[in-house]
Amino acid sequence: MTVSLDFKFMNDKTSPDKNNLLSKPWKVVPALMERLGGLCGFYSGEIADDQKKPDGKIAFTSREFGDSWATDEDSKDCAPLVCPHKLMSKALDQCNKLRDDPFKECSETLQVDHFIEFCMSSTCECMLHKDGSDEKCKCDSFQTYAEACEEKHGSAAVRNWRFMHECHSECPPGMEWNDCGPSCQLTCDSSSDTSLEQCSEKCVPGCFCPPGTVLNGDKCVPPEQCADQACTGFGDPHFKTFDGFFFPFLAEGSYLIVGNKENDFVLNGVSRKCSLFSRNTCLVGLEVIYKGHQVIMKKDKEVEVDGVSIPMDKLPVHSHGMVILGYPGRTFVVSIPLLSLEARFYEENSGFAVKVPSRRYFNKTEGLCGNCNRKKDDEKEKPLHKFVCDYQVEGDPQECEKSMKDLPEIEKPIPICEKLENPIFEACYPLVEIEIFIDACSFDAVHGGEPKAAFCKTAKEYARQCCQAGLVIEDWPEVLDCDVTCPEDFIYSQCHEGCPQTCSTVKNKTADLKCDELKIDGCFCPEGKVLMEGTCVDAILCDTCDEEGHVPGDEWKEGICETCHCRSDLTIACVVELCPSKPICSVGETLAKIDEEDGKSSCCEMFTCVPKIKDCPTPHVPHCQKGEAAKVHTGPDSCTHFKCECDPALCSPIVWPSELEEGQTAEVVNDTCCQKVEVVCHQRSCPEKPECNTGLELVEIEGECCTTYKCKPLEDVCLYTHRYRLEDNIQIPVDSEDATPVIYKPEEEWSDGFCDTCKCVKSGDQHVTMCNVESCQSEEERPDYVIEAVEVPGKCCPSFVRRRCKDNEGIIREVGEQWTDPLNPCIHFICEDNGEEIQKTKIVTNCTECPRTAVYFPPSKILGQCCGICEVTRCEDGDDLHEIGATWVNPEHPCRKAECIKEHGSVMTVFTAQPCPVIPKDCPKDNIIWDENGCCEMCNLTSEVHCSSAPIPEEDTIGFFTYPDESHGGMCVNEKPVPNVLQCAGACHSRSYYSLEDGDFKDTCKCCKVNITVPRTIDLICPDGNYIKKTFMQPETCQCSKCAPKSTPEVEKLRNQFKSWEQSEDQLNQFDIGQLSRGQREEEIDPFQQLEQDEQIQQQPDFDDLFDIQQQQND
Repeated sequence: MTVSLDFKFMNDKTSPDKNNLLSKPWKVVPALMERLGGLCGFYSGEIADDQKKPDGKIAFTSREFGDSWATDEDSKDCAPLVCPHKLMSKALDQCNKLRDDPFKECSETLQVDHFIEFCMSSTCECMLHKDGSDEKCKCDSFQTYAEACEEKHGSAAVRNWRFMHECHSECPPGMEWNDCGPSCQLTCDSSSDTSLEQCSEKCVPGCFCPPGTVLNGDKCVPPEQCADQACTGFGDPHFKTFDGFFFPFLAEGSYLIVGNKENDFVLNGVSRKCSLFSRNTCLVGLEVIYKGHQVIMKKDKEVEVDGVSIPMDKLPVHSHGMVILGYPGRTFVVSIPLLSLEARFYEENSGFAVKVPSRRYFNKTEGLCGNCNRKKDDEKEKPLHKFVCDYQVEGDPQECEKSMKDLPEIEKPIPICEKLENPIFEACYPLVEIEIFIDACSFDAVHGGEPKAAFCKTAKEYARQCCQAGLVIEDWPEVLDCDVTCPEDFIYSQCHEGCPQTCSTVKNKTADLKCDELKIDGCFCPEGKVLMEGTCVDAILCDTCDEEGHVPGDEWKEGICETCHCRSDLTIACVVELCPSKPICSVGETLAKIDEEDGKSSCCEMFTCVPKIKDCPTPHVPHCQKGEAAKVHTGPDSCTHFKCECDPALCSPIVWPSELEEGQTAEVVNDTCCQKVEVVCHQRSCPEKPECNTGLELVEIEGECCTTYKCKPLEDVCLYTHRYRLEDNIQIPVDSEDATPVIYKPEEEWSDGFCDTCKCVKSGDQHVTMCNVESCQSEEERPDYVIEAVEVPGKCCPSFVRRRCKDNEGIIREVGEQWTDPLNPCIHFICEDNGEEIQKTKIVTNCTECPRTAVYFPPSKILGQCCGICEVTRCEDGDDLHEIGATWVNPEHPCRKAECIKEHGSVMTVFTAQPCPVIPKDCPKDNIIWDENGCCEMCNLTSEVHCSSAPIPEEDTIGFFTYPDESHGGMCVNEKPVPNVLQCAGACHSRSYYSLEDGDFKDTCKCCKVNITVPRTIDLICPDGNYIKKTFMQPETCQCSKCAPKSTPEVEKLRNQFKSWEQSEDQLNQFDIGQLSRGQREEEIDPFQQLEQDEQIQQQPDFDDLFDIQQQQND
């Protein structure tokens, strides 16, 4: 959000600097939910409260909402900006620099004049309101233009503009400015994360760690110093290794938790029964060994360093390269800075944590924490009891194995443990896996027999892990009903950051403590207090001037003559009282000692001169007022007496009163001796008696000087200022200047507009107004419809009406419009008005299944098809399926031949009568019989060989048909066998006899020739890979006919006519029967082979025969 006014944008416990709020996006973490307020809303997850004012009421206009969040020191009415000429000229000089380098390239795509105008306005406003230095005002105004330019030309276009115009920030120590740094800062937690590669796509300006270092907290360190691998343990107990292997631990003894193979350090843990009769074991102590020196942390014991006990309030201590720290709640931390190693012992829940840098100890550690190589499977190579007991340092190995083998099996989580999946932990789920903690809780609940205790222990550890991951979850004890109490004067903190609160840390804040970035949970002293001897005391008590505990401002006596004072710089200033010399008496006087007042001892003995005259009485030394001293005077009688006289050196400092009433002033007056401050009343400064508004009564308060007045609300009534008035059933806001309070009696009810219903109720000793605001349904975005709010006269809430529809991609569709689902072409929608409301209707197209005679082709997504295509490729005859071109005889109709054909795009079964052979004319009637199927008559003469159509074997038909086509590269040929290719075959009578009439032999020659033909189409493949369709004439019936004579001119004429017919494209694209066979010369082309057998000649129909038959059919 970007707003050009000085408003409160967001406000939590820490108020941000308002000067840095404008023109900046704000992002917040889920932990701040319901903890914010301001123009950005309350972050409650509810849209309805986004226009709530600080007083909890809903604003009805944008201006009312904006003004309600104006800061106290600024006017709530936004006046137009008037920039003085001098500032405007200065702003123009600054903003004109946008035309120069490095911004020149930006003007190619951006309207620089527009941005200069904006720059002048924002710069002038900034300088006018003194929101920053002139340089800062300039830089903030340049930022908008630079960002717009980067969007158009990339980040390199205006790189280093901050350096050129001195707009870069001062970086913290150890960091350096980069105008184009990575969008994700490398940290110890993310330096090994490969997902950071995507963060470098767009550079951002800012302070970054130098190359070769990463950010650890707020310091830049080499990656090898990052303690990024953690091993933890908690509960009864459970271990999680460096590599993430999670396992229960139930054994007594001392065990190696972690050590390295080079013996740099050793961390041992001591496990004992949690109580006398408990089956569970608890971690009761940790032992850290480094360079031969030992630190022991035990339950209910003080920390021991090389055998010497150290009280909690004396920590931290440094010992042989180790820093030992202690926190309330008995949490101890041992840090070894040289190794970047950290070990913690949480006494309260028997937990521990150890962190090591992976770059230093990758695959170099051993113990129950594993080998730190990011592979948890290799820690499962051994059985669990073997893995654990192999690292036992002290104890019974057999008892160890027995305990680890007897671990209980948990089949499903315990119900109370499933409460860990509470919304309060939800934000932490991506950071810390919750499932293993539910399993650990279930294990402890079953094994320990105390489900509630196991649940709260596990919840505390999960919250602790979230803290270490960077997320604070403060209120989990209250939400989950877990008792986390602290001693008196202590407060509980889930994620306390910093060093222990002791005088030692207050006095010795050095960098080598390494505790500034530690995050610890437990009980801590409030801010400003420290732990001293088990209680919280003011931190100022740590700053003493001496061992007796004197703090700045204290004054005390050292003996009777020395007065000491503790200064603010913790030094002591002492003043020794100097005794005056004894007075020198005149002649006739003698020295006399002055008695001490009331028996008080004083530093100096006081003497005075008294007359030697025996008749003079003993002089009386009077008690003088403050600032006065008793001095000797000689009276007229020559006797001495004392008189109090003023001595300014003895006057006390002037003390001014801390509080004055109205009308009073403090004035310095001269007393008898010393000056003092008196409070003087000035009646003229007293307030006048005011007039109270309606509903208020005047109360007079008598003071020492003035009578003050206060307008107090009337008792037993409620005072309410209406925000709305009703005119013609319309709600109209009341101007604040015209609003007048109205008095309502107890229990009286009234309405304010249409939405507020109020009542005067008693609360304690007074009556207050309680209003109920009718909650209206918010105009939420609907995924399927465009919703419009329609005001209802006389009602608080509008009604929401559907106006148009939306498709799944959010595109608005008008009423009556239809569209198809882009992901499913079988689904259609229509936006229609059903008479009551707009309705988006879904229409689903159901695809039918293909018949078994068809082949299914899936739908094309590119073409947007819903259903596939069923292409019929076979014919169905009863239970049988036949391919296209197949012929068969139906048993029920033996006299008809069935054939599966495709004609005009349709596949069908065609039945034709079986051809019957021609009965020779000379066949005796007695020899004419019916065939075996009873379909045809036939001549039963053994001498007559039957002439009929017969099939050519399919394997002989491959390459049988050829056709020259130059457009397709040459000779085209069939590559597949052609089924049911027929030929005329058989034997006919032929004889030769001598004719007396002709005087020569006469021949009677009959040949088996074609009688009836049918066209058939086949596919030929050509040299260029394309297929063409061609038609040939197939013999259907044959008969014995007269053999053709030698070629005559008439036959040649008929032959040529037949050739022109068969080459015509209008006659089924037929080709010459002579092209059916490959490798024959033109005069030899014949689809059938000639045979001679004795005197009977079996012949194919030659060209003339086919032509004769075709001609007969045409006739």
